[in-house]
Formats: sequence, C-alpha cells, structure tokens
Amino acid sequence: MALRKVGRPRADSMKLQLALPKHLGEWVEMMSNRTKFCPNRQAFIIGILEDQMRKEEGNEQLELGL
Repeated sequence: MALRKVGRPRADSMKLQLALPKHLGEWVEMMSNRTKFCPNRQAFIIGILEDQMRKEEGNEQLELGL
C-alpha cells in the first residue's frame, strides 16, 4: 500500500465520512464507471449533489417570481 502525506484539508472543503447502503454504493460505482467525465466516485457524487442543489435553487427563484 502506498504511503500518502497527511495534510490539512482544503479551506473550502468539508470532510464527511459517508457510508452508503450496498445497493446505492453499487449504483454509484456502476454510474461513475459509465460516465467518462467523472474520474472517480467522489466526482460523480459531487456532480449529482450539485445538480440537485441547482434544481432546488431554481424552484425557489420561481416561487419568488424572480
């Protein structure tokens, strides 16, 4: 196993220990392998979460009439 440097986390990031149920983990693995723009599972999960966040923010703007 390769040794990695242990450093300080980036200032603009938040470290979360995330455990997924097996069926969700398998889906994330399958979809991240199928998506050529995602180099790893973390990038895939971040993309899905950002899409969801944009949808919710768009709905709020529609409700406010902006």
